[in-house]
Amino acid sequence: MTMVNLTPHAVTFLVDGKDPVVVPASGTVARLKTSTAVIGDVDGIPITKTVFGDITDLPDQVDGVVYIVSSLVAQACRDRSDVFIPNDSVRNAEGQIVGCKSLGRI
Repeated sequence: MTMVNLTPHAVTFLVDGKDPVVVPASGTVARLKTSTAVIGDVDGIPITKTVFGDITDLPDQVDGVVYIVSSLVAQACRDRSDVFIPNDSVRNAEGQIVGCKSLGRI
């Protein structure tokens, strides 16, 4: 199975009893198009809402390939069986994410 990382940073899998597996960023980032809509105001200060649109830079499904994407992208394409997110975060003593334990589905 080939893993293609469509996030902007490397993803490190830390699975008990195994060497870490690092999937480097592919250089392509799957994203959702966004726009901002004004939906009201409070004392003249606009209240806005982010509106999510189409997914960009997510390749078509290919046998033997899985894609690692952000949670937002994964939520927008729940019907795709080849799209996963980094799941089960592992943090260091400072609370920074240093890896994950699994691939997740939304």
